[in-house]
Amino acid sequence: MLGWNTYSRYHIEDNWTDNFISELRTHRHEIESLADQASGELKEDLINAVSLLNIAMEEKDVVALLYVHRILHDLDVFIYGYDAEMFMYTKTIHDNDRIDAYIAKKQ
Repeated sequence: MLGWNTYSRYHIEDNWTDNFISELRTHRHEIESLADQASGELKEDLINAVSLLNIAMEEKDVVALLYVHRILHDLDVFIYGYDAEMFMYTKTIHDNDRIDAYIAKKQ
């Protein structure tokens, strides 16, 4: 979805193409499916990622996109155990409420 610093290209509204929005919808569906199978804090993190994708698509919100990336990155590092720095944006790893506050502010 987003690679190293590619989120910055979405500060330009013209880059929010129909194709890009369609890709985000596909990712949202995939994450919803994972959330249906998860429980506890992992489920909360995945639901937050879905909420952030909705905000990103509705408002062309780059910060919401960035937060989705950070949640998924942290979960990837945690689950697969590879050596990488984490952003600490999840409940699963860091019990972080920053995302809840951002979602509440946007709703």
